[in-house]
Amino acid sequence: MRSVLFLIVSLLVIGCADVRLPYEDWPASIHNFISLSDTDLTALSQMADTLNEDLGKPVIRIGGSVLQGYPITIEKVSSLPNPSHVGFAKRYTDHCEIQLRADMFTKANLLQSVFWHELGHCGGLKHTDEAHQVMSADASPFSSFSANALSTFFAALTASTGLLVP
Repeated sequence: MRSVLFLIVSLLVIGCADVRLPYEDWPASIHNFISLSDTDLTALSQMADTLNEDLGKPVIRIGGSVLQGYPITIEKVSSLPNPSHVGFAKRYTDHCEIQLRADMFTKANLLQSVFWHELGHCGGLKHTDEAHQVMSADASPFSSFSANALSTFFAALTASTGLLVP
């Protein structure tokens, strides 16, 4: 009886070791790109660099292997199931998939806000009811975000991903 109990407890401990919290692999790494041109990739890389610089630490890496953090795939799509959506993120425990509507890539100011918004979903953030916030359900041009709106987003993202701002 004692050895059966030990076996059950051991299996539970081993099984629990494989369960990760969503933030354990952050910073994230965007390692898989579907239908993105070199120009698209350059634009997203610059936007990721800006996010890292503004946060004061690396939160997102473009490129690298799957083993270097929470893997994110980005796909450029011609449309989304809901025609009013310009981006969509599907978050899983071990990875995240982002779809960005193709016409966003001709609108850099809007693309940056949509890209950061979808990264927020990958980091576990939900929509806010407040207007002109990065996590608002309605997309706003990046230039419309106040310093306070960006600060709110940075604080929420770092808390959600388990990364602490230095």
